[in-house]
Amino acid sequence: MLRPVVEEAITLANRLLSVSNEPYKVTTSWSRDSRASDANEIVVYLMQSPASPAARAAQRNRTAEVLSAMQADQSGIDDGAFDCGELDDCIDQLYPEETVNLAMRTLNELTRWEVGKTRKECRCIVLIEHDLRMFELVFGADWDRYILLTRFAGFPGELEAAIKEGRLPEALTDGETVTLAAMLTLILLHEVGHSTSYSISSTETTMASGLDELIDDLHEERREELRADAFTGSVLRRACFDRRLVPAEENACLAAAELSMLTFIVGMKGKSREARCLRFLDTVPGYPNWQARFMTINLIQHPGPSSIGLLRDYVETRNSLVQLSWLSDVPVCSSALAN
Repeated sequence: MLRPVVEEAITLANRLLSVSNEPYKVTTSWSRDSRASDANEIVVYLMQSPASPAARAAQRNRTAEVLSAMQADQSGIDDGAFDCGELDDCIDQLYPEETVNLAMRTLNELTRWEVGKTRKECRCIVLIEHDLRMFELVFGADWDRYILLTRFAGFPGELEAAIKEGRLPEALTDGETVTLAAMLTLILLHEVGHSTSYSISSTETTMASGLDELIDDLHEERREELRADAFTGSVLRRACFDRRLVPAEENACLAAAELSMLTFIVGMKGKSREARCLRFLDTVPGYPNWQARFMTINLIQHPGPSSIGLLRDYVETRNSLVQLSWLSDVPVCSSALAN
């Protein structure tokens, strides 16, 4: 049932790869003939989850309940958050709501789901149907409205004025923009990145941002994931600027920025110690946390002073956080430190 969405994402990924002068091409396994793959051709297989239908339905229902509860909270970001640094004791008094922490845990588990996996021995990408449906559930929610209501809560009339005066990106006001096809396009570009020799270790942007410090702090497997993310950002930078985009391309180009904005909003509302561990530590074995991943994509996509400053602040806070003794008393932190 998801073949049309996968095919749409493959078309988008190939278009972005082509206009960014990358030689790679993605094709579907179900539309190929018997010929051998070209050297730069990567075949996509779409498979069902090995879990039982009942288990899959139960997981989707749990996730839907968490997202519904989180989106019902339109209290906004309390002004007190701006007076508390991530390492201050007062931070524990802000937004301790279990709903937010649970939502952060759910978002963190997105990385745990193996929605896409590169198999170098067959030059192919394997997509799991159930995990794609979980992504569709999470990113199909009305996050645009959630972001706007959170940002402007407590300021009567300000949201309406911002819309009227054109002070908001159109992408945030024209309905759903993070479609499953757009999100899957990013995943495909990431998986293609695993098959490339793209390097992020010695570029001027890496040195200026502090990304080299973050890379050096990661194990080899996590470093490889961040490299594939950086390849995604590199393709988006070359394909999404200085040319006229069709709506589908614009959707895919905006997806990384919108998802990054979402992680920031969720992060601001989740200030417990557990939430900070999820935001700054690598709590899923083999993967950098999602905050670092989106920051890396956005930095490579748009290496300006703002994205450099955000990532540098993130790296410095992460390094300081690791030194705090209370980390070992929080289960999710203990697990991350052990990894």
